[in-house]
Amino acid sequence: MDSLQRASGFFFYAAGILTLTLIVLSRRGIAAAITGFLLPVIDLPLLFVGMLYGGASLYGSLTRGKSSPVLAASIFVPLGLLFLFFVWLNFAYPFPEAG
Repeated sequence: MDSLQRASGFFFYAAGILTLTLIVLSRRGIAAAITGFLLPVIDLPLLFVGMLYGGASLYGSLTRGKSSPVLAASIFVPLGLLFLFFVWLNFAYPFPEAG
């Protein structure tokens, strides 16, 4: 689980930095084609790796090196359902196009 936490942490920080960079570029009007394409797409991957990183960190802090499949299921099943809810929310109620 430690390798999952490290990998998801890396991707969480990378996606977060990418998101913040795209927001700054978008607000300044730089690279409008790239930011216009990537900003609506990056929200779900950022949410996924953030929830994965948070769940792995919580699991690691509660088990402290031991293995507990019941605890893993009780953490990751609700996180998975919450992520599916946000995916449904993202596609069922999209933001209107600006313009």
